[in-house]
Amino acid sequence: MSINNMGESESMYPSSGLDDERGVIVGAYVAGWTHQTTPEAFVKLPIAEQIRISAGSIEALHPGKSRLLTAPVAINWGPITFAGQHLSYVGLWQEGSALSAHEAVKIV
Repeated sequence: MSINNMGESESMYPSSGLDDERGVIVGAYVAGWTHQTTPEAFVKLPIAEQIRISAGSIEALHPGKSRLLTAPVAINWGPITFAGQHLSYVGLWQEGSALSAHEAVKIV
């Protein structure tokens, strides 16, 4: 994963087939880690602009390689809320799972 400042997004590389001639790369994963309003602003952009930003991210990381990108796709997910002990300050305990679940319910 590479983090860049283009729309506050991350680029993710495949976890398999790294030596294959072709593959899939996530050019702009905009989750709002720093600014919670960033994802909402990004999905309001036209799809063509989202793809341009994604290709720009790849070009910034790998100059000259964005020309290899073909068949771009933009998927705008709705809000997703996660819960579990792995997201709690009380990790590895059932209490952490319950506390995380309570916080997730407040958000939803």
